[in-house]
Amino acid sequence: MPSAATVVACARRAKDLLRVLVTATGAVRDCALPALLDVLCEQVVDLTGAEEVLVSTVRIDSPVGWRVAARAGSATPTWHVGSPVPDDSPLVTAEPPVHPDDETAGSLAVVPLGPTDAPHGMLALRHEAAGIFPDHVVAAVRVLVAVADERLAGTVEALRGRRADGPVLDTLDEAILVLDGLTFAVQVANRAAHQLGVVELVRVLVDGRGATAGELVDAHGRPMPLDRTPVARAVALGVAVRDAVVKVRRPGYPERCFGVTATPVTRPGSGEVMSIVCRVRDVAEERRSRARAEDPAERLAAAQRMSGLGWWEYDVATNTTLVSREVREIAGMDPDDTTPDHGTWLARIHPDDRSLLDWGRLQGDGRPEVEVFRVVRPDGTLRVVQSWTAREFDDHGSLRRVSGATLDVTDRDRALAALADTEDQFRSAFDESPIGMMLLDLRGEQPGRLLRVNSALVDLLGHDHEDQLLGQSIDTWTAWQVLPDELDRLQRLASGELVTATYETRCRRRDGSVFPALVTAAVSGLGSGRPLLLNHVVDRTEQVEATRRAARGEEMFRAAFDHAPTGMLVLSGDPARPGRVLRVNQALADLMGCTAEEAVGVDIGRFLEAGDREPAAANLSRLARGGVGPGPTHRRLLRIDGTVRDVLATSTRLGPPAPGEPAQILTHVMDITGQLEQQRKLEQLALSDPLTGVGNREQLERWLAEAVTRPRPGTTALLLMDLDRFKLLNDTLGHAAGDALLRRIGRGLAAAGEHRWRTARFGGDEFVVLVDGLADGEAGEQAAAVVARELLDLVTAARGARSGPELGVSATVGVALVTPEDDETALLRRADLALYAAKADGRNRFQLCDAALLRRMEGRMRPAPTLRSAGD
Repeated sequence: MPSAATVVACARRAKDLLRVLVTATGAVRDCALPALLDVLCEQVVDLTGAEEVLVSTVRIDSPVGWRVAARAGSATPTWHVGSPVPDDSPLVTAEPPVHPDDETAGSLAVVPLGPTDAPHGMLALRHEAAGIFPDHVVAAVRVLVAVADERLAGTVEALRGRRADGPVLDTLDEAILVLDGLTFAVQVANRAAHQLGVVELVRVLVDGRGATAGELVDAHGRPMPLDRTPVARAVALGVAVRDAVVKVRRPGYPERCFGVTATPVTRPGSGEVMSIVCRVRDVAEERRSRARAEDPAERLAAAQRMSGLGWWEYDVATNTTLVSREVREIAGMDPDDTTPDHGTWLARIHPDDRSLLDWGRLQGDGRPEVEVFRVVRPDGTLRVVQSWTAREFDDHGSLRRVSGATLDVTDRDRALAALADTEDQFRSAFDESPIGMMLLDLRGEQPGRLLRVNSALVDLLGHDHEDQLLGQSIDTWTAWQVLPDELDRLQRLASGELVTATYETRCRRRDGSVFPALVTAAVSGLGSGRPLLLNHVVDRTEQVEATRRAARGEEMFRAAFDHAPTGMLVLSGDPARPGRVLRVNQALADLMGCTAEEAVGVDIGRFLEAGDREPAAANLSRLARGGVGPGPTHRRLLRIDGTVRDVLATSTRLGPPAPGEPAQILTHVMDITGQLEQQRKLEQLALSDPLTGVGNREQLERWLAEAVTRPRPGTTALLLMDLDRFKLLNDTLGHAAGDALLRRIGRGLAAAGEHRWRTARFGGDEFVVLVDGLADGEAGEQAAAVVARELLDLVTAARGARSGPELGVSATVGVALVTPEDDETALLRRADLALYAAKADGRNRFQLCDAALLRRMEGRMRPAPTLRSAGD
C-alpha cells in the first residue's frame, strides 16, 4: 500500500496536470486556424515537458498510437505505422529492446491526430531521458488534440493540398525516408529526399535488383549486396546502424556517395521490425575534402596557412627574391609582387637590424642561422620576425643563393611578456590575498604535499610561519572525519577526472580545533607543465553560524506565523504578478472562509471588495520597490461565501530580496467588524434622544451645519413643530403620560419619515424635521406644506381617542426653506417666526416663513432660539 505522502504527491501532480490541461485546452480552442499547429506544439511542451514536439502529416490508412524508443543521437523521432492499436490500451507502454551498448535511449510518445481508426497524421513527443511520458500524461495530450481536432483536420487537409504525396518532416534539411520492414519499399519520404534523388535511387535498387539497375559499393569500393546494406543490417541486428558510407554506381550516371543512418521501428512486445527510418546525407564533397587534406603537398600548404610560416629565396647573381604570400603579408608588400629585388626587401627591415641580413660577410658552415629582426610595414607598424636562413656557396667560396623560412612572432613575444606579467601578478595576488591559498603537488613522490602557502592561510590554520606548513601532507590540516573524501578527490584531480572542484569540508588548526571551510580547487601547470593544484580556503564559521541563526529565525517565524491568533499572509512583489498569495496562516484562512492551500497562488484582489483593490495594489507596488506603507489601513475583506468583513491591514516588506528574486510582503490582518459595529452603536446612542429615539440636539446641530454649508441636491426645508397645551397634560396626568405621548410621536415621526426626512427632538415638546431634495420656488413650498400637514396628522394619531385633558393636545408647525444666505441661527430664527405666527393665528396649524410673513412680524419678533437654549 502506498504511503500517505505518495498519495498526496500523486494527488497534487494530478491537480497540477489538470490545471495546466484546462489552460492549454482554452488556448487551443480560442486559437485562430493559421497559428493552430504552433500553439498546439507550445501547449504540448508546457503540458508534458517534452524537448521536441513534431506534427507530421502523412497519408496512412492504418491507425497509430504506439510509444516507441527514441535515441538522442537520431535526427528525428521514429514511430510505428502498422497494425491496429489493441482495444484495451490506446498506447502500448512496452518499449522495444535497446542494444546494451546504446546509452542514448530516451522517451518518445506518438499520439494519433483524428479518430483512432483512421488518423490523418501524428504528433510525436521526444525527450532524451527515459520514462518521461507516462500514460496519464499522454492521455492528457490526447484530450488536448481532441479539442483542436476539428480545426486541426482542416489544417492537415490544407497541408496535404500543397503536396500530393503527403510529405513528412519537410522542414528538415536532411533526407528522411520510411521503408517497409519486409520489402524495403518507400512508404514515406520528405522533400529533401526527393531533391537529393534518394527516393528514385532506392526504388531503382529495390525494384530492379539487377546489374543494369546499378550496384552498391562500400567506402573502399567493394560490392555491397542488398543483404549487407545499412538497412538490412539494422533489420537483422534490431538496432540502429549509424553513418555508414554507401556508394551508388549506375551506368551513365556519376558515382554518388551517401552517409546512411538506419533505425528499425519494432512492434512493442514481439520485437518484429515493421519499418525502417533512414537518414541520408550526401557525403561526396566531404570525402573529397578529406582526400585533399591527406595529400602531402596539400597538408604542407595547409600547415603553412595555419601556422603563418612563409618561405623565401634570394638569388645573388640575378639580385631577385622569390617570396611566398605569407612573407609578403608579414612585410605588407603587394600580394601580386612575387619577385621583389633584394633592395626592396631590405627596405622593409628596420635600419638597426639590417646588419643581421648581410649574408655576404658571413660564410658559415652550411647550417641554418636563426635571426630575429624587425620589419617596418608601409603603415609604420612594426612586426617581429624570426627567420631560419641557409646559405649556398660556389666552388670558389662565393655566396650563390640564400633561402629560408620566416615566422611572425610578434604576438608570441607579446604573449611571453604578458605571461611574465601574469606570473608577477599571480605571485602578488597569491601572497597578498586576504583569502587563504595553497599550492599542492599532484604527481610527485607525495601527492598533496604543500609547495606554497600565503600568510592568510598560515593565520587561518593557526601557525606562526609558512615554514611550519611547507612540505606537509593533506592530513596536516584536514579533519579526520573528512580525510577519506579529501584523498579521493585529490586522486580524481590528479588523474584528470576533475579539473575544478568547489566543496565544503572541515579543516583542523594547529591547536586541534576544527572549523568549517569552503574550498575552491583548480588544476594548473602555471606554465611549467607540472600539474599543480591551487586551493582557495575560506573560513565559513560565521556563515554557518549565520545560517543556523537564520534557520532558527525561520523556525521561530514559522511558529509565530502559523500559530498567530491574528491573520497573517505573505504576498509576492513580483512585477509580473504582484499580490499573489505565497503563504497564509490558519487564522486568516478561517477569516477568509477557505483552507490555506486554497488561498495560496490566488491574487489578493480576489479577497478584496472592488473599491479596495486598486489602493491595495498601489501600496503593494510601493512596498516592493522599497517604499514605506501607509500603516494600518481599513479594508473590506470579501470571504469565499460572499460575506464581507471589516479588517485592519498592516503591510511591510520582508527584508531586501535575494538577487534576481522578487520582494515578499508580510501583511497582518485584524478583524475589526465587531469593533466597528460597537462603535456605530455607541455613536448612535450618543446622537439619539434617550426618550424618543430620534436625533438629539448634537445630531441636529450636525444636520443644520451640513444643510447650510454642504447642502444636498435640491432644496432643504426645516419644519419646527411644537405641541400645544402639552404642559397642561403633564400637570393633570403627570409626566409619565407626557413622556408616553412624546415616545409615540417620536416613533411615528421616525417610521413615517424613513428614507424621506430626518427627525430630531429640539427640546421639551418641540421636534425638528429636515426634508431634503425639494424643488425650488413655489413647488418646494407646496411640498413642504404637504409634509407639515402630515406632521399634524401624525400628532393627532399619536394622541389617540383617549378622553380627558389629553384630547386638547395638538401641534403647530413653522416651516422655513434653506437659502444661500442662511446660517444655523438664521434658519432656526425664520422657522421659529413661522411657528410663532401660526400659534398666534389659533394653533393646530402650520405657517410658511416667506417675505410677507417677515414684513408682518417685523416689530413683534421674539428672540431667536439657538441650539443650546431651545427647549430650556
